[in-house]
Amino acid sequence: MTFQIYSVIALIVLTLNIVINRLFKNDGVKYSQNFEEDEIAGTLSK
Repeated sequence: MTFQIYSVIALIVLTLNIVINRLFKNDGVKYSQNFEEDEIAGTLSK
């Protein structure tokens, strides 16, 4: 029974994720090209 509940929750989350991505037409924050040079330099390990 709990597996069915988890399956339904997972399907709802996946559906919402796809719908929100289609509405906002974005590729997500992780793959965004809108980073400043300082942020890129700060995330790279030296």
